[in-house]
Amino acid sequence: MFIAAARYLFLCDEDFTILENQAFVFEDKILELGKLDNLRKKYPKAKIIKTPKNSVILPTFINPHTHLEFSANSTTLHFGEFLTWLKSVINSRSMLNAQAKEELIFQSIKKMQKSGIG
Repeated sequence: MFIAAARYLFLCDEDFTILENQAFVFEDKILELGKLDNLRKKYPKAKIIKTPKNSVILPTFINPHTHLEFSANSTTLHFGEFLTWLKSVINSRSMLNAQAKEELIFQSIKKMQKSGIG
């Protein structure tokens, strides 16, 4: 069990709440939010994760630039030199978009979630 505290905690709730000077207790899931001192008393065996001053904790790692429309790509695009890659994107975009059906996109999302990216 662990406790982490930060200057700001961004919640992924309906209101996108931002908590200031709060902490949370977690194992596999977040168990409780509250003031660090209160959580230390309630969970005395929890390991404290130290964070730097003015830290911000977000709900998950995010990658807002995922290009799920290219989920069908495995060997089509040419990586390395930027202009070569960009030309391969332009030339392959329509085909990759057509192949990126809903099921393939969901598989890509699950793969990202499994690796810790939200």
